Amino acid sequence: MVIYSETNPIFLNALFLLLKGLFNPLFSGFVRRIKSNIIFLKKIITYSYVELEYNVFLRHNFHEMVQSKTELFDKKLAEMAVIFKTLAHPARLRILQFLAETQTCITGDISDELPLGRTTVNQHLKELKGAGLIQGHIDGAKTKYCLNPEKLKEVKALLVGFLDEIELAENFVCET
Repeated sequence: MVIYSETNPIFLNALFLLLKGLFNPLFSGFVRRIKSNIIFLKKIITYSYVELEYNVFLRHNFHEMVQSKTELFDKKLAEMAVIFKTLAHPARLRILQFLAETQTCITGDISDELPLGRTTVNQHLKELKGAGLIQGHIDGAKTKYCLNPEKLKEVKALLVGFLDEIELAENFVCET
């Protein structure tokens, strides 16, 4: 078996990087660069050997994205999981409650209503906005935040429908 052939561009790229590091002494850290390049080359040779010998594909050589585990489930369940994950933080629930209590769009600092810092609140607002539960409209230098009533009705229907699907019998007993 020949690992260092023209048909293995991974090996050639690794060799090129190693040689480039060896013959470029103009920068500091020359020895460190040699050591890291040798380690990198050893990894590439090992990966190439495993791929060629066992005919397997190692994802990290090509930096390809792995299929997300959520993609293995029904699309509706994945969408519900995103919404439920967004709702799974007390600060986000409090923001929704606060916006519902005010019955109007809020311009200003919502962090005054929460025991959290402004940047943390802004991150929670970003998550809620990303899920479509709130709307944010830029008005000059400030942003107006308000509930998205259509999305909230949709979420309510999703939650009620989901809980109806898993409803247990009245005489259900879990025996351990």
